[in-house]
Amino acid sequence: MSMNLKLAREREKTVIQKIGIDKGNIEYKTKGEVPGSLLNQFSMDESGDYFRVATTSQFWTRERNIQYNNVYVMDTDLKIAGSLKR
Repeated sequence: MSMNLKLAREREKTVIQKIGIDKGNIEYKTKGEVPGSLLNQFSMDESGDYFRVATTSQFWTRERNIQYNNVYVMDTDLKIAGSLKR
């Protein structure tokens, strides 16, 4: 992988913020990040203690457009617990 492609992949990321809401009180919990961007609100969901997110990363080179689709599973601290990626 070329250095330019590596830099492009590192720049495109999604930051996820976690807050708690209890009886009108809002508390900041933590944040996490995953490579790529989300298409819409249907690109993420929760199951039990895990948050799942599907992302797309897209890069242009002189020869072609490169696209990666990945799925990340995050724990309660929004650390990546598992992934399916190219």
